[in-house]
Amino acid sequence: NYEKLIDKVKKLCDYAYPANIMIENMPLDIEYGACEEELFDIFNKVDKPNLKLIYDTGHGHVAYKNTVLENKLLNDFKDKLYHFHINDNNSLSDQHQRCGAGNVEFEKVLKDLKKNGYNQVFSLEILFNTVDDLRDYAKDFIEILKNVELL
Repeated sequence: NYEKLIDKVKKLCDYAYPANIMIENMPLDIEYGACEEELFDIFNKVDKPNLKLIYDTGHGHVAYKNTVLENKLLNDFKDKLYHFHINDNNSLSDQHQRCGAGNVEFEKVLKDLKKNGYNQVFSLEILFNTVDDLRDYAKDFIEILKNVELL
């Protein structure tokens, strides 16, 4: 099953080249990409320049429960990181909450991204009820970006 995944991702990268193919870190150990070692293994076995990483803050927080480990993964994958999903949780489950509703340490994570020269996409991947909620959540994130001087 795992080797099939590697083979399919290789073929997909070849087919899509020069466009990028992205895989995402996952929150549960029953899913591929839930730990740094497995992500490294996938990237090493696929060995394609257009394979990139989507990092989901909520997934990382559930999987690692520790900002130090989350930031280690971000540092280790800084050359492959291409898209960043922003959402918060309590580290127990993938809740897709607004920034500040859980305990993801966004300022620490974003400072490391800044240090590593990240200049790609951020997307809020949060649950909301109204358009006003979404605007408020975006304002929350903009304030965090300003605090770490990314905006």
